[in-house]
Amino acid sequence: MRRNARSSQEKERCTSHPKNRGRILQGFCGQRPALRQSDVYWCRSKFWRSCENLQEPIESCLSPGGVLAVELMIDATNTPLFTRAANVNDAMLVGTKENTCAWLRLANFDVEVLEERIDYSVTKSKWYDMLRGRFYSSLRELNDVEIEEGIDELERGKLKDLNLQDDIPIFSTSLIFIAKKGH
Repeated sequence: MRRNARSSQEKERCTSHPKNRGRILQGFCGQRPALRQSDVYWCRSKFWRSCENLQEPIESCLSPGGVLAVELMIDATNTPLFTRAANVNDAMLVGTKENTCAWLRLANFDVEVLEERIDYSVTKSKWYDMLRGRFYSSLRELNDVEIEEGIDELERGKLKDLNLQDDIPIFSTSLIFIAKKGH
């Protein structure tokens, strides 16, 4: 079964709240999700490396039975980051499966946990653009000069043998927490 496939029961639950209508609140690296209007409720939320951008408790945004998916990276050893970015990123990898489950259960969520290896590739030039754009929100701590110095470090080290159009294979291991709001 595809992970993003929805059953008819799920669709019904998403649209059953009159203010809901199947809305999905999504957050991704480096983007702040819009603040919820007081009369809008979400049936599903997906946050990928961006939970720190939430402006209010998520449980107030979800309708009863709503689903929140939280991705927690637990291993990024293959990600080609320069030293300063790796240190900042590693500091963000502080959550544990047990602590995250406890936190979600405390907020009245039923929790299921999956472990996933995520493989992707990106060209060297695109990777540098992503670093400059601070695609990991943890990179916001670094200024433009520090980012450029880091790219120079990658050019002299880890990525020196690649041309700008060459692909960089990247993988990371993540825990995916599927949290369903209690009624």
